[in-house]
Amino acid sequence: MCLRCSLGVAVLAASMLQACVVEPVGEAPTTVATGEALDLVWARFRGPGGQGIREDAGLPVKWTGDSANVRWRAAIAGSGNSSPVVAGRMVFLTAAEAAGTDAEGRDQSNYIALALDLDTGTELWKTTIFTAPTERLHVNNTAAASPVTDGRSVWVYFGSHAARLDLRGKIVWLKEVDPGYRTASLYGIGTSPILLNDLLVIFQDWEGRVVVDEGWLATFDAATGEEKWRLTWEEESCCGYGTPIVWRRAGRTELIVPHSGEVVSYDPQTGERLWDYWHGGWQVVAGALVQGEDMLCTLSGAHRRRTSSCIRLTTDEAGETAVEELWLTKWSPEVSAPIWYRDRVFGVTDGGVLIAHDPQTGERIGRRRITEGRRFRAALVAGDGKLYVAASSGVIAVVDVDAPKLRILSVNSLGDGWNGATPAIADGALLVRRETSLFCIDGKSQPAPAGAG
Repeated sequence: MCLRCSLGVAVLAASMLQACVVEPVGEAPTTVATGEALDLVWARFRGPGGQGIREDAGLPVKWTGDSANVRWRAAIAGSGNSSPVVAGRMVFLTAAEAAGTDAEGRDQSNYIALALDLDTGTELWKTTIFTAPTERLHVNNTAAASPVTDGRSVWVYFGSHAARLDLRGKIVWLKEVDPGYRTASLYGIGTSPILLNDLLVIFQDWEGRVVVDEGWLATFDAATGEEKWRLTWEEESCCGYGTPIVWRRAGRTELIVPHSGEVVSYDPQTGERLWDYWHGGWQVVAGALVQGEDMLCTLSGAHRRRTSSCIRLTTDEAGETAVEELWLTKWSPEVSAPIWYRDRVFGVTDGGVLIAHDPQTGERIGRRRITEGRRFRAALVAGDGKLYVAASSGVIAVVDVDAPKLRILSVNSLGDGWNGATPAIADGALLVRRETSLFCIDGKSQPAPAGAG
């Protein structure tokens, strides 16, 4: 990766655009009123640790849009392919909605955050964070960054701006974090913010409408929005779109960032590069998978430069880390983020080819093609022995990961428009976002699967 990096400590000047806060319309949970922190159920993109797994018992197998096990279906304002996150009995989402044109004839968008009740789907509040000219986006992209929550506040990110809200939807702070994003973006953002103790972490490596693309990695004081440190770079070979993860290993906390071509570990307090591994996958969309304190896998890439690999790390008493490549292959998913579940690493291609690898050797120990659905781009999620493989066209295949040959238990369709959002798991249910709706599907009163797949 050709990077010209600079590290500096700076506070970015605030750009406080006028925001419209809509008062709550539903009953706020008791814990919001008392100030107690909500339980973190699925608090960031891909849930606990960003690994896509929550072992709720009795997760759904079979459904349609009007099945008895659809707990609720809620209409969602605007559009977005961000995923829902959950704390306590509250579901948080981001979206963008058309807001007419400005004086220069440019399309405008309202960038919004909203909260729903997990039990009923009732909208609790909707807050317009800011209004601005609509950036240039990939045809399948809109408000892509998922919120993140600590159970007391919610943070949202829209490429140019980030904000903190309280649990009633009131904006606590709003910061312009990337002034050049809105005019130079080609495909829009692909990463979501994460929390690391009192830090909000944002990774932005966007493909611009110029020869040299720009990227940055920064941390902000989660309470105030004050910038703590920032790495910036320019590169001639594009970009990465994966969301970072936090990895606690070897007696320290590391920030693992999926750059194009390599995965890098940073010290989250200073931005210092701790170690890196060059895998060669280009335009990486997926984040890394980790297991224990020594295993990491990455599966992603584009334009005939896709790779899948696993590495083992050892760190000595001086803090020096050695990287051992266990295996590397040129097969890889294009967009869908992989998952490490029950001692296997799974990935799915855009065309629906699901592969299971032995993480120690790279051996393919399972392969199955999902013939229904188009463009499998949502990240894989799993729980209760089930793997959920979602297509943008509305199909979700449920796979029994413990059965021989990756048995497909069911293939379910909600229809309701095109959307590549990753499902979330909460309260024994699957939260599935479609173009204009959010569905909550639980395992109760579900039809039996129609035969073995």
